[in-house]
Amino acid sequence: MNSSITNLTANSSSVVWSLKNCTTYNGINNRAQVRIRGISIASDMGSGTTGMQVLQIWKNVTATTSTYIPINGSTSDNGVTITNGNSIVSVSTGSAITSFTTSSTSFNLFNMSVAKNANTTQDVSDLDIYLNPGDIMTFVVKTITGSTQGTSISANWNEDL
Repeated sequence: MNSSITNLTANSSSVVWSLKNCTTYNGINNRAQVRIRGISIASDMGSGTTGMQVLQIWKNVTATTSTYIPINGSTSDNGVTITNGNSIVSVSTGSAITSFTTSSTSFNLFNMSVAKNANTTQDVSDLDIYLNPGDIMTFVVKTITGSTQGTSISANWNEDL
């Protein structure tokens, strides 16, 4: 999965996309985990500026106006139940998420920095970053300094069915 966001300013955080592991899959209670295997971030800050960004992965934050679309299949309850599908995951891109808040049940799983006009990829399979049924994982980019023309975040995962 890959999604991008544009026009970020210094000292701001923006949701790029979120993953949700459904609780019911093709009529059966889901007991499978989604395990993140690799992630990457690419930053375009243009010329003449200095800057740095941080990719943050949050678990179970509350995102407003989220619309989750299944990777494969259909849902009538925003990704909680997936029917006629070959995947237990639904996705919400940043354009559908206007803000997010943390709570006592949410926490930061991972952080990775990227410099101006750079990209980096990380194999995270040994870090055991996973989603249980009903969990949501949100990929956030935080611009520390400078402003960006665009940032892209990618991840790959496997579904332990």
